[in-house]
Amino acid sequence: MGIDTGAKRLASTRTNRGMLIPDATIGVRDRAAILGRYLSALASVDMVVEVQLSNLAADADAECGVNYRHTDANNYWRAYVDKGSSEVILEKVVAGVVTEVASPAWTPADAAEMRVIAQEDRHRVWVDRKVVIDTADDEQANAANAGLMSRNTTVVLFGNFAAQRIN
Repeated sequence: MGIDTGAKRLASTRTNRGMLIPDATIGVRDRAAILGRYLSALASVDMVVEVQLSNLAADADAECGVNYRHTDANNYWRAYVDKGSSEVILEKVVAGVVTEVASPAWTPADAAEMRVIAQEDRHRVWVDRKVVIDTADDEQANAANAGLMSRNTTVVLFGNFAAQRIN
């Protein structure tokens, strides 16, 4: 299985627990979000999703992170760092309507490591190994896909993406 980012074709390895691990770093080459272009179908809604972001300093307003509990293009959750606003943002999208759930301050850096754990109605977001968001909301609790999200950048790199069910 692979993903075509428009720049190169990437392979991935599937483990017996539903995790997809890219064999190379993903470079985003367009300014559109790539939601749903790299999904791993998980058997459970409780999940951990991780990614390492790099080259963030190259764009002034890069927005990059992960989407999870993804049903379709109009129903999912996303957590990302927003270099333009200097925030970590957690949003839910229901029937195409975006609702910001949390947006704590973040000090932009050239690289960031993100982790999201969605367990029952609880959503926890880590950036650089520190919990920055911990909230409860049961919207989209039955959706079980995860992927990458990006806006306003042509140069940010995604590496070590992993999505795994937890139960």
